[in-house]
Amino acid sequence: FKICAAEAAQVICDAERPVIIAGGGVISAGATKEVIAFAEHYNLPIVFTLMGIGGVPMSHPNVLGFTGMHGKKEANSAIYKADLIISLGSRFADRLTGNVDKYTANTKFIHVDIDPAEIDKNIPSSIGLAGDMKTILAMLMRREPTKKLDSWWAEIRSLNSEFAYDYDVNRLTLPWALHHIAKATAGKEFAFATDVGQHQMWCALHLRVEEPRTWFTSGGLGTMGYGLPAAMGAQVAYVTQGSKRRVIHVAGDGGIKMTGNEYYTIARLNLPIISIIVNNTSLGMIRQLQTVFYDKRYIACEFDYNMDYAAYAKSFGIDAYSVSTPDDFAVAFSKCLNEADKPHVIVVNLHRSFVEPMTKGGAKINEFVDFK
Repeated sequence: FKICAAEAAQVICDAERPVIIAGGGVISAGATKEVIAFAEHYNLPIVFTLMGIGGVPMSHPNVLGFTGMHGKKEANSAIYKADLIISLGSRFADRLTGNVDKYTANTKFIHVDIDPAEIDKNIPSSIGLAGDMKTILAMLMRREPTKKLDSWWAEIRSLNSEFAYDYDVNRLTLPWALHHIAKATAGKEFAFATDVGQHQMWCALHLRVEEPRTWFTSGGLGTMGYGLPAAMGAQVAYVTQGSKRRVIHVAGDGGIKMTGNEYYTIARLNLPIISIIVNNTSLGMIRQLQTVFYDKRYIACEFDYNMDYAAYAKSFGIDAYSVSTPDDFAVAFSKCLNEADKPHVIVVNLHRSFVEPMTKGGAKINEFVDFK
């Protein structure tokens, strides 16, 4: 094991364009401080898997953001250009890699995981380090870096500038609303729970999660209906602990139909959750996939029978707002923040649209679908 760690440390020192992928294992290992120290020691950029969000604060200067099928263009481009990928607690699922052969071409891998069975399972021929992440990172930091990586960071800064998201729109979009939430909650105690679908990917792209275990989402199995009961459970825990932290919950109009009855318990216990229902009258992710892979032959993904979600929430005794403009959303969200002693629901009425970026099937990780 020591020989492997020494070999891995040498590979890190030799790399010209290294990148860390921080997965859910960082959070499970409680290794946030160690990962930050490791990244700063070698001056390494960091990208997240869906389950790794919160493992390192998104405000950290080394963080590029979410990567994978719907990852940020700058994060995916950095992965594509990398000559070394250091995976910390990620299983390299297909939503992360896309085409594995193209993902691994001309790239070396160091794979750190608690489970030896994960090593070489999806990404062959990596340097595998199985065991406690904190211990492994401490061993890897025994070497002093030999490169400052100035040219690599200049290239990354160029990617950040090239692909910076433009939130200046003249209509209400979920990225705009999530960006507004991120600014309004910065530096305050909040947690975020999502359901499964388009909104989940938008949340991963546009929210700012700064602490471990403040991001609750269903990865892997992708369980629609997960969001509201997860938010409820987390909020009960915070209230029981005497914490002032509130949960902001985001769900699609599809997922809320599955477990929206939990509003009854939320109202009965007066849990101060801010619940946002994204009403785009569709199973948005299913519709998006049917657009890309089935030439817009839509089946069972469009809701043509309208439902009044605000009236539904009000039937449980919860204050609810239905909004269709940026100004209306800002006013409603401000009310939710100011009235912190009870639950609220905001129904965000949107046009049907697509989550961008989205990588092309079977393509390189930095090749994206053009929805225009």
